[in-house]
Amino acid sequence: MQIKNRLNELFKTHRLIFWYDSEREYEEVVRDLDIDGVKILYLDDNEFGIKVEVLTNKEQKYLIYSLSPMPPDKDNWLLDLILSHYEFKADKISEILENLGIDLSFREFVKKYKKFFNSKKRLEEFKRKIESQNEEEFLLKMIAILLKSEDSFEYVLLNAFEKGIDELEKFNLKEDFFKLIEKKFGIRADNFNSLKLQLFNNYFEYNLKGRSFSKDARIFLKFWMENVKFRELFKKVSRQIGKELNIFEKLKNYKIEDIIRCELFEECEKYIISYLANNFLDENIEKIIHNRKNKIWFEEFENIYNALLYANKLLKFKIKEAFGFDGWIESYANELYKADFYYRKYYYFKDKAEHIEILKNIDEKIEDFYLNEFLRVVNDEFNKYIKEYKITQNHQQNFFENHIKPESNKKLFVIISDGLRYECGVELNEKINSINRFKSETHYMISSLPSYTYLGMAALLPHKSLTLKDDKIFVDDMDSTSIDKRDRILKSYNQKYAALNYEEFLKMNRTEGRKFCKNHEVIYIYHNEIDNTGEKDEINTFEAVNKTIETLLKLIKQIQNFNGYNILITSDHGFLFTKSPTKPSELCEKPKGEFIKINRRFAIGKGKEDKCIVKFSANELNIKSEYDFFIAKSINKFRIQGGGHRYVHGGATLEEIVIPLLKVKYHRKEDVRDVEVEIIPVSLISTNIVNLTMYQKEPVSEKIKPVTLKVYFKLNDEILSDIEQITFDIKDEYEENREKKIKLTFKNEIKNYNNKEISLVIEKVKDGTSFVYKEMKVKVNIAFFNEFDEW
Repeated sequence: MQIKNRLNELFKTHRLIFWYDSEREYEEVVRDLDIDGVKILYLDDNEFGIKVEVLTNKEQKYLIYSLSPMPPDKDNWLLDLILSHYEFKADKISEILENLGIDLSFREFVKKYKKFFNSKKRLEEFKRKIESQNEEEFLLKMIAILLKSEDSFEYVLLNAFEKGIDELEKFNLKEDFFKLIEKKFGIRADNFNSLKLQLFNNYFEYNLKGRSFSKDARIFLKFWMENVKFRELFKKVSRQIGKELNIFEKLKNYKIEDIIRCELFEECEKYIISYLANNFLDENIEKIIHNRKNKIWFEEFENIYNALLYANKLLKFKIKEAFGFDGWIESYANELYKADFYYRKYYYFKDKAEHIEILKNIDEKIEDFYLNEFLRVVNDEFNKYIKEYKITQNHQQNFFENHIKPESNKKLFVIISDGLRYECGVELNEKINSINRFKSETHYMISSLPSYTYLGMAALLPHKSLTLKDDKIFVDDMDSTSIDKRDRILKSYNQKYAALNYEEFLKMNRTEGRKFCKNHEVIYIYHNEIDNTGEKDEINTFEAVNKTIETLLKLIKQIQNFNGYNILITSDHGFLFTKSPTKPSELCEKPKGEFIKINRRFAIGKGKEDKCIVKFSANELNIKSEYDFFIAKSINKFRIQGGGHRYVHGGATLEEIVIPLLKVKYHRKEDVRDVEVEIIPVSLISTNIVNLTMYQKEPVSEKIKPVTLKVYFKLNDEILSDIEQITFDIKDEYEENREKKIKLTFKNEIKNYNNKEISLVIEKVKDGTSFVYKEMKVKVNIAFFNEFDEW
């Protein structure tokens, strides 16, 4: 615009203006130039033609522009015209300074980087970015522009790590960039490999020894770790440096108490895991794992950490003594089921984990403990009271009378999941309660004996009698061995009752589903992933449990989608399962006699009771039959031909006969939210290391979710401290146990903000992003600046 204005003024008194721009500084400007009444001619070995044109058209004004230097007078065909008209000269440096509105004292600076400022696009972007006039800021803005980066030093450096510095070298900025880094971090380097090694070593020393030589360098690395955009780059660099520094060997020189502070290297995670695998009964294991959760490498090893956590929980599990049949049932439903849960979760996470070889020794201890110190011990004791088994009010055979009939005025959905044992139901209950607007309660029932599918499914239907005929269970003289037959039984009781397979129900669209549900009052939905997998592919039984929970959650949401609000979830029986093959100590001889049915856990027929078997008459089990029922005691299995040793049911262990009953309701009111966190207010900052106290206002529960927060200080868009990420997931009822303390260290720039107000910011982290949760103003009034970076 300045060039155009000057030329406009000159053309008022001159018809011809010559402009030699041998350094091509104004090529872009001239290309875009548009002056009323002026024609631009480009001089390029066409002097004769130009001379003819300008002398022929004496009323036309011309700007004659050349990208070459003016030739010597003796060779200049246009010399007479130049001397009789006007030669235009532009001072690019002065023009840039004026355009930018910066002081003339920066003339040499602009001249040094003239190549950068020659671009109109770069010049305009630089003009928009500058806020104060100093060379450091100018350099940072220039580098940010070339790297297409945000303006802060941290982002500029991260973009340089990601994209390289070829662009900086092209514009003579490489050396200046490393000088900026040296001033910021106190690290002298002339290449990125050296810089990265020093950055990581500085933080590593801080983690393990409690002191770093550069506070700002450590804070930068913390920022890098917490930055989602550059996290994968961090991991790539960290892996390279971890190998170069031989970190795993270095860690051997430190105590585990020091190593658990290490967060930079993958090797730290592996070392800690190796320690925990060899000390899996460490009383601090849960605390150690919890403190690793917000570390950058945790997600890479989350499954193995969780496997170790559940191994620790299982191997420290204590059996509380109980008495009588009902006493053991209550004890199992309240506490003992957790051992089965821990065992299953250990293998669930172990099977998903990398580096599972580290858990090999634990596998043996897990199997030995679970089989010989839990399953055998508990069920041997429980078996002493097994003849107290009777059909009580909370028995499966009373399910319809107790739970369907009283709800006859409501539309009711009954999900029956084959093989869903009690501990699986408890986990399902927790997951349902975590869903907005759903409320679930866990109860238990006693399954029928023998605890097998045909009998359990029949017992859950409305009936007056259950009869065994040729290995089939008849409900009031009607065969109940298929879903279609159970549908007929339900309709014989009430035409508005129905039964169907879960896959059929899930396939219904909204219109079909609502129509179907509108026409029925009670709907039984049969599901079978656990038992089907256990019978055919037993090694994957626990994976089938996970799929079952996912499917049942889909069913619940589908029911709600079809305007269903009341749901019961139960099963026909539970199961016994061990990952290891059946041991000889678990086997006993099958009963002697004549039998119509025999499997690993029970037999039906005529025979004798022995020390391995408990015998029930049909009358004791409320079944009409001429045959008796023979149950293998405790966890014993009959020695019979064929596979199917790991997954079994049909017996009378707590795992097989205590079955879940979930009562699920849907409410229109939202009831799931994040836990609230407060911070004890800080009004004045008097040191450059600040300790903050935060507290969780209430315990975390199924409906009150944990939160992860980022805490830091800033002013405008500049982050002034390190960033601490902390998760609040405490379930403790006592408020004093829900406090957490964090320490924030200021960058050296905090000196520039003394006696000014800055912001303490708390961001909530959710789904890979974060947003401001709380913010408060605090005043900086630091009398003494501690230059040391210490814990």
